[in-house]
Amino acid sequence: LNIRHLLTVMERLIVNKIVDGANKQRTCAIISDGTQDESKMEAQAVIIRYLEANEGPGMCRPVERLVNVFTTGNTSGESLCDSIVGALKKANVNMDFISDRAMTVRPICVDNIVA
Repeated sequence: LNIRHLLTVMERLIVNKIVDGANKQRTCAIISDGTQDESKMEAQAVIIRYLEANEGPGMCRPVERLVNVFTTGNTSGESLCDSIVGALKKANVNMDFISDRAMTVRPICVDNIVA
């Protein structure tokens, strides 16, 4: 068994679980941040933020989970956007559920928690 293949399978299982949790709540936000290293390559992280339902009605907590990391030499807004959207599609994030409202905890907890 190839170790790289094993790690890829493990990554896929973890990302699937994260995305399933976000899709279940039907709303999420995307956070992406990057930094340039000495070789002038941009290392970019893609994080999904959503609310996780806990025990009891209306009980939830925001969670942030890493779904992808990539490097690129092109740091134009268009290129970064294309790479982020590509990473989200590869992870099967439902693009219809992405909202800037996901940063506001109270309305989401009351209005959108799916039990």
